[in-house]
Amino acid sequence: MDQTQKLNAPIRKHIFLIVAGVLLLLLAAAAGFDWQISQTIGDMNDPFATLFQDVGLWTAPLIIILSCNIVCHYAIRSQQLAWYTRTLMVIGSVIYAGWELWAGYLKYAMTMVITSLNDINAGKPMGMANSDGSKLTLPGATSIILFLILYLVVFIGSQYWLAHKTDEQLHYLLKMAVVATLVCLLSDQIVNAMKTFWGRFRPYELNGNPTHFTSWFQPNGANGHMSFPSGHTQTAATLLTLTWFVDRDKPKRQRLVFWLTFAYGAVMAYTRVRILAHFTGDVTMSLILTWSLILILAAIVQQPLVDWEALTARSSAKNLNTEPIS
Repeated sequence: MDQTQKLNAPIRKHIFLIVAGVLLLLLAAAAGFDWQISQTIGDMNDPFATLFQDVGLWTAPLIIILSCNIVCHYAIRSQQLAWYTRTLMVIGSVIYAGWELWAGYLKYAMTMVITSLNDINAGKPMGMANSDGSKLTLPGATSIILFLILYLVVFIGSQYWLAHKTDEQLHYLLKMAVVATLVCLLSDQIVNAMKTFWGRFRPYELNGNPTHFTSWFQPNGANGHMSFPSGHTQTAATLLTLTWFVDRDKPKRQRLVFWLTFAYGAVMAYTRVRILAHFTGDVTMSLILTWSLILILAAIVQQPLVDWEALTARSSAKNLNTEPIS
């Protein structure tokens, strides 16, 4: 291990230990004070939290749609694959991206926004909208127009971005697109399975009455209640994989994207507790599960989110260049 790697290892270790320590402390605190925290900071009329609830689920769909565009662009550019394989890649990625935008995001977001507006007009709390057990419906022409606009914007923007990549960069992006999509799908499956099995009441469902309150570590079985873990937080936490799509020769940009996407997951977690949709234990467990999955897959494919080695090397080189000559 060279000097750069020796300097690099503590950076990653310290970040991991700090984040893991904070999350475990939150989980421990939630075991004893989930109810008290919820009752103290909860407010279903918080517009910021309502905004995150209604339209904040764009993260995992964006990762999947971006990954589909990478597959599509790779198939179009590659001459090594058989024509029928390339055709299947293009058709499959275009359809899957469209489906993810429509069913994975747009239906939910528009339904929630409309429901929130109706609740406000009816004098109800703006954040009480919830999709558990409900059927999501959309207004016809408006939703189709919005879908086409969003799809074309993302498609054209992604293809323009990918057109400026070298073949080597595109091959790397293809690999990471598969890994990032796997993170989104696996974390979603894990959280949804736990939701059903745990059967935990949401804070707003209890309406200030702790009769049916249970701690996060106590599963109740399938009963239709789905508070633990938080789906919104899991989806937001997957945005951290966006760091993989940043060029490997731009470590500062990787670091910026890393902290911005990390912050988005943390803010989403707070808003879910704030709006009384989840307890602290629910959102903390989602962060632990999703970020742990990203960490595991990063180790498997040997591709860290941030090239800390390059950052350390550049910092060391800069210090050497600016050091006064004696």
